[in-house]
Amino acid sequence: HFRVYSKNNVRQATRLGEHSEREDNTLYDLVLFTTEEGWTERINNKSRIWKSMADAYSKAYSFKAIMFTRTPELINRFSDSSVKVITNFEVTRIGVPTVTGLYYSAYQTFNALYYGYVNADILLNYTVFDALKYLQSQVKEQKLHPQHELAGRVYEKDYSEIPFAFESVDHVQQFFRSVVVTRSTLRNAGSAVSAVSVRCKV
Repeated sequence: HFRVYSKNNVRQATRLGEHSEREDNTLYDLVLFTTEEGWTERINNKSRIWKSMADAYSKAYSFKAIMFTRTPELINRFSDSSVKVITNFEVTRIGVPTVTGLYYSAYQTFNALYYGYVNADILLNYTVFDALKYLQSQVKEQKLHPQHELAGRVYEKDYSEIPFAFESVDHVQQFFRSVVVTRSTLRNAGSAVSAVSVRCKV
């Protein structure tokens, strides 16, 4: 699952105004968040890779990442990274985070043009940043409504085909350029974004 909403969408959905008490009021192009609980070998692998992707993007783009979790091992993993860990967030009666609550918390924490959610096993293609700039240009030219969203396509790759960790944004770009995609392997074929993201497959 990969979905990004413009700031205007998030403000309307959460009924929040322009938040003035953020710890960081820098205007980022994209704030991307995910959530994960528990600690298994699979979670160890995918969180390590996701962290390295987020760190690479934070150095190269106007980007911040958030991990919503209460798992001590995950809190420790992201403690020395660019990823913001949030442990206080809204959940349902059975302990599942609410999507609206996550967007609400992300909006309160960071100021951005776009806020996006991905499953913790999805690596976001770097081409999304070009897509966001294009959408902003369309808004400025009044060809696109300020309230809009984009959804991505996902292509599954085995862990053996994914680097142990990304060393830089060049490393991330090199990996995504090597991903061979065919129409039959794409999900959500009618999505608005041609960028392909990768799901870490067991």
